[in-house]
Amino acid sequence: SSIMWGLAIDTAQNGVQAGHALLDLAALCGYLDVPGGITLALPSSFMGKWRFDCYQMVDPEVWPKQLKEPQYKGYSYPGSQPDSLFNTLLSDEPYPLKMTWFMGTNPLANTTYAEPKRWMEGHLKAYFNVVQDCFMTPTAMALCDLFLPLTTTAEHDGVVLPHFGRNTHFLGAMNKAVEVGDCKSDIEILIWLGKRLNPDAWPWDTAAEFFTAQIQTQYDWTFEDLREEVVHQQPFEYYKYEKGLLRPDGEPGFNTTTGKVELTSSIYPSFDEDAAPYFQEPYLSPFSDVIDQETKDAYPLILTTGGRSIVFFHSEHRQVPTLRQFNPDPIIQIHPDTAAEYGIEEGDWVAIENPNGRAVEKAHLTTIVDPRVVHAQHGWWFPEQDGEAPNLFGVWKAGINTMIENNHTGIMGYGANYKSSICQITKVSSLDD
Repeated sequence: SSIMWGLAIDTAQNGVQAGHALLDLAALCGYLDVPGGITLALPSSFMGKWRFDCYQMVDPEVWPKQLKEPQYKGYSYPGSQPDSLFNTLLSDEPYPLKMTWFMGTNPLANTTYAEPKRWMEGHLKAYFNVVQDCFMTPTAMALCDLFLPLTTTAEHDGVVLPHFGRNTHFLGAMNKAVEVGDCKSDIEILIWLGKRLNPDAWPWDTAAEFFTAQIQTQYDWTFEDLREEVVHQQPFEYYKYEKGLLRPDGEPGFNTTTGKVELTSSIYPSFDEDAAPYFQEPYLSPFSDVIDQETKDAYPLILTTGGRSIVFFHSEHRQVPTLRQFNPDPIIQIHPDTAAEYGIEEGDWVAIENPNGRAVEKAHLTTIVDPRVVHAQHGWWFPEQDGEAPNLFGVWKAGINTMIENNHTGIMGYGANYKSSICQITKVSSLDD
């Protein structure tokens, strides 16, 4: 058997523990690195080395300035811990942030930011903000001083890397087919910028040269060779842990401190984390021991978000009429019995509220959700509306992430509770009500 999880596990206060538990189950059942089980790529997985090498170029004197507050002892990613970045933007402590650069992301549109209005407040304090994207988005309209227009998939060369973590299983070539205006791809912009900031780290002049360099960390061919092959299926070998293929020292076992699958971690206790997985009740929960009973009674339903519509990807594609016709309005899924209790019918506009915020979406009655739960779509904005502030394409009207708290991510520093909060629902007359 194989277990595959995505953001439903990550977007929870103790998502790291949930992932640990799933891998423990797989290991106990013998499902790791076996045919039909959970595959493990070789450590030299394509594109990983360059990213790792870049981290090593950071000046040792700079690392202590990483934004990571003491409570996030387990956070180990080589970047700022998101809650700490959020607090620094608002407080200028331990130092003010002078600029931000948004690369093909639209966080104000309820995608990556919890409490997006406060994130906007923080970003507006910066001296200079850059947005690079294919379209003018709410984030671009609200924040950017400089907008860099990106090419679409059809307008640039690239490499397709379907993967789970670093578990890449094939490479595919993207070939530039058309050219529209003076747009550049992400990698072309990065090469241009990189040569000015750290030319030693960016010796390439074209996207094709960059891709060739990354391919050649594992193969002896070029990006042009990949174009000819179109798709390269990477070789795969099972039972690598028996052959010393998962560890840099060539010894049998897994790439852990003990060489074993650690059902209890040998590392977690060093930063005061439990060695074994555990369950932690979400902060805003009907069963939370942090909030009072009056609050629980006022918000009797459980809110979950993030389930995908087949025509959208996070906040993308709302401006594409042929896709929008399939999902023209933001949808909240409600069980028919729950809807009847609140006097809500199919297609009614519904206000969703909790102690943090409010959003309005259109009701869809379905038994796919539990009667105690409502599921609200995320990522909504309305390109047909006025883009100037304060409306910003109506981004706050169905802004479900305004209801998610930013600062409850556990000692590991990962995962706000997008999947589990409390709320109440009320029938309203329109999106603007």
